[in-house]
Amino acid sequence: MEKSIESRDNKELKAYLKDLVEDLDYEISSTLQKWRTKAGNWFWRGISVIGYPYIWTAVAILFSIFDLFHVAYVIMFSGLTSLITFPLKSHFRRKRPFKTYKDIIPLNRVKEKDFSFPSGHTYNATVTSVSLALCYGGIISLLLMVGLAILVAVSRIYLGVHYLSDVAVGFILGLIFAFVVFLFFPYILVLHNLTLN
Repeated sequence: MEKSIESRDNKELKAYLKDLVEDLDYEISSTLQKWRTKAGNWFWRGISVIGYPYIWTAVAILFSIFDLFHVAYVIMFSGLTSLITFPLKSHFRRKRPFKTYKDIIPLNRVKEKDFSFPSGHTYNATVTSVSLALCYGGIISLLLMVGLAILVAVSRIYLGVHYLSDVAVGFILGLIFAFVVFLFFPYILVLHNLTLN
């Protein structure tokens, strides 16, 4: 009897939390949409580009040209960890905001079958920028990179392609795996030395 009461209470709590998150997600998405301007649209589209993997690939190639393979390796390993977002998206299969709410209009094109949770752009921007800051910078560069990742997260909500909870989880996962890359940094330096020999 006690177990059934606990089970019912757990279900009610889960339902309550789910409703709370969904309400918050919608309110923030719809509020940011009301603040849209032409200049803002250009700005947030530009910020959003930082989350594309091909941008970081281009940066890695640039560092390789200048024989800074160790930096390129950090970017590459960070990028490889982004593969974790694909099974998560497939598992949760959360629809994009504009597919759930008719009043949310996307400013960016997304693949028709692409899912919303977690945000891949936010993850990519966070894991790569924070990894670089941890491996090569100090506290100021770390704060700047975290700020950059947060800007990318906001851009995805502003553009109407993600919810707050999507980008929050993408950001947290990005931080976690940035620390994993940082822990493996000594091995990346060994790989760099092997590359030069």
